[in-house]
Amino acid sequence: MLPEELKNLTMPSAEEILTIQTLLYASVVLVAISVLMLAIGLLKDRFGSGKRGGMGRILAFSAGLLGAVWCLRYAVGYFAIVANSDKQFLTKAEEIFNSAVHALQTFSMDEGYTEYIADGKRMLSFLWGANHWTVDAYGIYAAVLNFLSPVVGGAVIFEILASVFPRLRLIFLYLVFWKEKCYFSELNPDSLAMAQSLRQYYPKTLKKPRPVLIFTDTYVDDEKEKDYELLMTAKQMGAICVRDDLLHVSKNLLGKRSYFLMDRQELGNLQTLQNFSESARAWQLWGASIFLMVRSDLYVRVEQQVQNKLKEKIEKKKLWIWKKAPTVIPVQSHRNLVHNLLSDVPLYEPLVHKTDSKELNVTILGDGLIGTEAFLSVYWMGQMMRSPTPDTMESVQLRVDVVSKDADKDFWSKIEYINPEIKKTIKILRQKGKDYGEDIALIEAREQQEREQILADGLGGVNDPYLTVEYHEADVKSGGFLDLGDDRNAFLKKTDYFIVALGNDEDNITVAERLRLSVGKGHLESFDPNHPEKTARTVIAYAVFDSALCRALNEKRFFDDCVKGVPDIFMHAFGSREQVYSCENVLMSKSLVRAKEIGASYLKTQLGEAYLKDNKTRAANEDKNYTHWADIARALHIKYKAFALDIIHSSIFSEKSEEGYKNHQEKVRQACAQYQRVAIAEDPTKLTEVDQDLRKNVDAKAHLLAWLEHRRWCAFTRTMGYRHTDALAKNVERFDKHKNMPLKLHPCLVEAVLPGTARKRYILARFDEAGRMEKKSVLPEDAKEKDLLDLLSYRVYEEKRKAFERADAEEGKERKAPNKSDFKEYDYYFHDFDAYWVPAEAAKALRLPKWYILLLCRLGMLKGAFRYEEQKTWFIPCETAPRWRSFVEKLPKPKKKSEKQERETCV
Repeated sequence: MLPEELKNLTMPSAEEILTIQTLLYASVVLVAISVLMLAIGLLKDRFGSGKRGGMGRILAFSAGLLGAVWCLRYAVGYFAIVANSDKQFLTKAEEIFNSAVHALQTFSMDEGYTEYIADGKRMLSFLWGANHWTVDAYGIYAAVLNFLSPVVGGAVIFEILASVFPRLRLIFLYLVFWKEKCYFSELNPDSLAMAQSLRQYYPKTLKKPRPVLIFTDTYVDDEKEKDYELLMTAKQMGAICVRDDLLHVSKNLLGKRSYFLMDRQELGNLQTLQNFSESARAWQLWGASIFLMVRSDLYVRVEQQVQNKLKEKIEKKKLWIWKKAPTVIPVQSHRNLVHNLLSDVPLYEPLVHKTDSKELNVTILGDGLIGTEAFLSVYWMGQMMRSPTPDTMESVQLRVDVVSKDADKDFWSKIEYINPEIKKTIKILRQKGKDYGEDIALIEAREQQEREQILADGLGGVNDPYLTVEYHEADVKSGGFLDLGDDRNAFLKKTDYFIVALGNDEDNITVAERLRLSVGKGHLESFDPNHPEKTARTVIAYAVFDSALCRALNEKRFFDDCVKGVPDIFMHAFGSREQVYSCENVLMSKSLVRAKEIGASYLKTQLGEAYLKDNKTRAANEDKNYTHWADIARALHIKYKAFALDIIHSSIFSEKSEEGYKNHQEKVRQACAQYQRVAIAEDPTKLTEVDQDLRKNVDAKAHLLAWLEHRRWCAFTRTMGYRHTDALAKNVERFDKHKNMPLKLHPCLVEAVLPGTARKRYILARFDEAGRMEKKSVLPEDAKEKDLLDLLSYRVYEEKRKAFERADAEEGKERKAPNKSDFKEYDYYFHDFDAYWVPAEAAKALRLPKWYILLLCRLGMLKGAFRYEEQKTWFIPCETAPRWRSFVEKLPKPKKKSEKQERETCV
C-alpha cells in the first residue's frame, strides 16, 4: 500500500519510465567506466611504461562522477515533472540545468544531500513497490556518490594548487612512506632520461611501486624552449619540480630515499657531495643511497671524507635511531656503457665461424671519452684464447688501430695519465716517414727493452705483448680514407670489429654507413664459393646519442650479402642517452649478480664467509672499490672463457632476424650455464656424457685458463690505474700487507709462465679428482722452478712466517703460523662460479616450503645466504646442503601442505 504522499502522483507512461531507467543505468555505467579508467591508469603507473596521467586523470574521473550525479538528479526531477508532483514546478528543459547546478553543488558540499536521496527512494517505491531491492540499493549508491564527490573535488583543487605550488606535494610525500623517493640535483636531459628509466625499472624488474621523482634546481630560462620542454616532460611524468637546491629542499625521512647527483658539470657533483657532509641537514641523509655521476676515481677519497663527516654529525646529535650510514654509489656511466657493449656484442663474435683464425683486428674511430674507454676495455677484454683442437689452446693475437684527428702524442698522453704501464705492455707500430722527433728505430728499441722487462716471466722467458697498436692521425671523412682499396688503409680491410665514436651523431652515422658499403664490397669481392666458412664477418658498432634515432637504427641490424645469402655485417647502434642513463647501465644489473657470486666464492675460500652485503653497499676505501670492479670484470669475461673452451658455436651472424638474435643470446647463456654446471660439479661421474667430455676438456685446460685469467686480471687492473711494486712484498713485516690500495700498488702485476712452453713447472699445486685445488700442495718445499708470481707467493709467506717467529720469541708464546697461499689460486676456474640456489631450488633440495626458506634467510639462520636487492632475490650456497639438512631437522616444522601445494611452492 502506497503512502499518502504518493497516492496523488500520476503513473508515468512506458516511454517516460524507460527514460528514467536509462538515466539510472547511465549513472551506474558512468561510475563503472570512471573507476575502470582510474584503475587502468593506476596499473599503468605501477607496471606500465606510459606517462603519468596526473591532473588529466583526476579531471576525467571527476567528470565521470559529475555525470553520474547529474543522471540521478535529473532522473528524480524528471519523475517529479511527469508524475505531476507538488514539489516540481519546472519544465523538462529547465530541470536539465537545475540538475546540473545541484550536481556541481554536490561537489562543493553546498547542497542538502538527503533530500534527493529520499525523493529517489520514493520514486522507486512508486514505480516498483516499497519492498523492491532497488529502493535500498539506490539509497546506498546515492550516499556513496555524495561522499565521493566532495573528496574528488578536493583532490582536483589540491592537484591544481600542487601544480602551482609543488612544495605542497613535497609535504604530502610524508604520508607516502611505501614509495621510494628519488631526488635529482638538477633537471637536465641526462637526469630526465635517468628518471624515465627508473619509472620503468621499478615496476617491471623490481616489481615495486614506481618511485616518487623530485627534480631540484629547476630554473627555466624563458628564452630557451628546450628548458621549458624538459620541465613539461618532467611534469607529465608526475615528477615534482622545485627551484630549491638539493641541499636545501625538504627531504622526506619516511621510506627509502635515493639521491642522484647529475649536474652538467662533473665537478658540481663532487662539490654537492662534499657540501652534503657540511650541511646542517646532513643527518637527513642517514640511511639513503647517493648516486654520484663521475668519470674518474677521485670520488674514493671524497666519499671517505663525506662518510667520516656524516658519522661525526650523527654521533654528535646522538641520533642513534639512524643506524645505517648513507651509501655513496659512484657511477662511471661511459665505462659501464662500453663494458655492456663488449658483453652484449663480444669481441670474439667475428671469430666464431672462422675456426682457423688466430687474429682479431679492432679499429676504434675517435679518441674521445667513449673512444678512450673502448681502447681500455678492448685492452683487457681482448685477452682471449681459442681451442683450435680439443687438446690445445692458443692466444688470439689482438691488434687495435686507433684513428683520430688528434696528434698521437695527445692520445698516448691520455693513456699514460691513466697508467704508464699500459703503454709498456703493448707493441706500438709507427708509420714510416712521419716525424716523431726521434729516430723510429731508437724509439722502438727503447720500448722493446721496457716491454721485455715488464713481460718477463722470471724463468728466462718473455710473454707476448698484450696487443699491437697503431695510431692513425687522420680525418676519417676526408678524401678516400674509408676506401678499402687504398693500400694506406689496409688495416680497414682486415678489421673484424669497428667502434665508431667521433663525437656527434651525424659523423658516427654517416661514417658507419660508409664503412658498411666499403666492407660489404670487400666481402663480395673476396668471397670464395668453395670455402664460404672463410668469409669475413664484421661488426660495426657506432655511438648514437639521440635515443629515438638509436632505436630506429637498431630496428634492422643485419645486412645480407646477395651472393652468400647469410649475414656478414652486423650493425649495432649504441650509446644513446637512454642507454647511458638507464638503470641497467648505471647499476650494471646484468653483471652484478654474477659479480656478487664471484665475490662470495672468493671470500668463502679466503675467509670462510660469504659476501653478505647488498649490491649497493660500497665501503669508502680503495680496497672495496677495487674488489667491486674486479668482480664485475671477472663476471664479464666468463663468456670469453666459454669461447676459449669452444662451447660457444652460435654468433650474431648465425641468424638473420631480430628473433634469431634473441635465440643467439639464449644459446650463449646456455653455454655459460653448461660451463658453470660442469665446473662446480663435485662428482663428475654423475654428469651427462656430454658434460663429462666438457669436464675433461676443462680439467685438461685448467692451467691455461688460469694463465688467461691472470693475464686478463693484469690488463684490467692496469686500466684501473694500479702499478707494480715489489717493495711491499719484501717488507711484509713492516707494511703488514703485500699491497697498498690507496697508492694503487699491487705486486701481483707480474707475468706467469704460459703453460705449454718448455718450462716443466708453471703452477705449484695439485688437483684432486673433483678438479679442486689441494690446499696442502700449495707452495711445496721441493719446488725448484718458480715464475715471478710463484716467487711472490714464497716471499710473502716466508716474510710472514719470520715475523710470526720473531713475535713469538719476544712474547714468549706460540701462535698459529700464517696460512700458505698461492697467488695463482684465485685465477683458477672454480672461482668463476659458486653453486647457489634461489629460494625455490633450495626449497626443493631441502624439502621445505619456499616461504619457510625465505623466512630462514630473513632471520639470518641460513649462513652464507645473501640478498641481491636489485632483483629482490636471495642466493643460498648449496655446497653445504648436508650440513643444512641436519640443521633444518632441528627447526620447528611448518604446517604440512598437500602434494599439489608442495609442487606449486617448489616450482
